[in-house]
Amino acid sequence: AHVVVSNVPAPPVPLYFAGAKIVQATGIAPVVDGLGLSLTVSSYGPNLSVAWTADREMLPDPVGFAEHVQTAYAALLAAADQAPSLDRRRPGRLE
Repeated sequence: AHVVVSNVPAPPVPLYFAGAKIVQATGIAPVVDGLGLSLTVSSYGPNLSVAWTADREMLPDPVGFAEHVQTAYAALLAAADQAPSLDRRRPGRLE
C-alpha cells in the first residue's frame, strides 16, 4: 500500500492528564519503507483533526496536497449546507 488512513476516535467525554483537562488531541502516524502517505483522522469533543506524514520522494508537493484537502473540505461543507436536514424526531426521515 502507498497510502494508509487511520481513524482514531476519542471517547465522547472530557479527558484529563495529570489533573489538567485536555483541550486538543491529534494523531501522527509514521511513514515506513514503501509507504508514501499516512493520514490520521482523530476526533476529540467537537473537533476533528486530519494529520499526515509523507515521503517527499512519493509526495513531492505536500503543500499542494494540503491545498487540495482544504479545497475538498470546503466543497464538502458547501454540499452539506445544500443537503436536506435529517429530522431527528423521526430517525431515517428527511424534512
